[in-house]
Parts: sequence; structure tokens; C-alpha cells
Amino acid sequence: MYSEIGRRIRARRVELRLTQEKLAEMAGISASFVGHLERAEKTPSVDTLARLCVCMRLSMD
Repeated sequence: MYSEIGRRIRARRVELRLTQEKLAEMAGISASFVGHLERAEKTPSVDTLARLCVCMRLSMD
């Protein structure tokens, strides 16, 4: 499940032409944490996931 979340975060970030650094800045998290999420090495909290979704104009579905 978390690998799918990470894959979708990365795909949308690339689609929007955002760097990990820019997405992290927009969401108020570190760029290294974005990388960890994309590689499914860490699990996002619901709050973090919601902020990422808002930044990338996605629903949490």
C-alpha cells in the first residue's frame, strides 16, 4: 500500500514538474522526507498526506 502511495506521489510530482525540494517547501516538510515517502521507506501521517494532496491538487482517495 505505501509503495503505491509513494509511486503516486512521485508520478504526480513529476507530472507537475516539481522538484522534491519545491514540493517539500510547499507542504512544510523536508525534501529528504519526500524522498523517503516516494521510496516507501517512511509512512506519512494523515495530516502530511493531506497537505501533499492539497499541494498537488489530488484527492486523498
